[in-house]
Amino acid sequence: NEYKSYLRMNSSFCSDHTDDPILGNMGLRVLLLVYMFGLALVGTVGNIIVAIATLNPVNFDIDKATLLLIRHLAVADFLYTLTTHCSILLSGLGGNHWILGPQLCYIFATFRWIPGTAGHLIILTISIHRTWTIQNPLQPAVRCRVIVGVTALIWIISLTPSLSAVGVGATACFDDVIKTCASTFYTMIEYKTLLSLLSFLFLLLPMLLVLGLNGLLLVISLRHKLSYRGLRTVIFVCGLFILTIMPYNIAVIIRALNGHVNVAFELFYGYVYPLNSALNPILYTYTNRQFREMLVTVCRKHVFPKQSTSF
Repeated sequence: NEYKSYLRMNSSFCSDHTDDPILGNMGLRVLLLVYMFGLALVGTVGNIIVAIATLNPVNFDIDKATLLLIRHLAVADFLYTLTTHCSILLSGLGGNHWILGPQLCYIFATFRWIPGTAGHLIILTISIHRTWTIQNPLQPAVRCRVIVGVTALIWIISLTPSLSAVGVGATACFDDVIKTCASTFYTMIEYKTLLSLLSFLFLLLPMLLVLGLNGLLLVISLRHKLSYRGLRTVIFVCGLFILTIMPYNIAVIIRALNGHVNVAFELFYGYVYPLNSALNPILYTYTNRQFREMLVTVCRKHVFPKQSTSF
């Protein structure tokens, strides 16, 4: 029953939902398929462009440490999109069945936690770093060597969920009859609750504190007519992260307390959760003029190069 409940609530590995009155709606399925296609497109192409754009720090007035963190975040979001968004899209095209076979099922279900965890930790690091930089503009910039060490530590920590799954022998479950694929490690309610509590303590709670601090600083800046552009960016990053991640954690904790989660809410948080990795490239272009200019330049050079008309 727990496994069937997981298959229904988890949108990352689609299964047969014909018995569900909401997911059994063909029109809604098509709409969600189009939605996931947009996320997959922005999450792959957008993050590749962001990673390329940040390779030349001369074009930005942002410090090199922040650009390095943004580049690692783009890589994490790109990998998360490949292992999550694209798998949902392919499952949808296959009639909501896993069509990639058992080998890729085990790979996707086991290792997709790595870029997801890394992305969350990098967002938290960026928010804390930018808050400190904005409040201490005269202090020396953080050395890139330090950021390289921090990002390396983040990627190592991000191996923990996947290595834990391998360690307890609960990597993935592939049903060849109904073509379903899911992480058996994450169907265990005790591990699911533990990960959600850790996510709240070490990700959401610090994010809420950073958001509250920057909100207070924004009010002070507006009152004294000071520049608040940097504060606005941090508030956007923290706010969107919390809005996309918190509903899922709330639902998991409710289930751990033997509570009932409405199926419509399951659908909502299941498709809002992966939104964060696709929103980051859009957020950069919206809040930073130099990013907009660089993204346009990268698109012209690498994505849509002009064809030579000379003979």
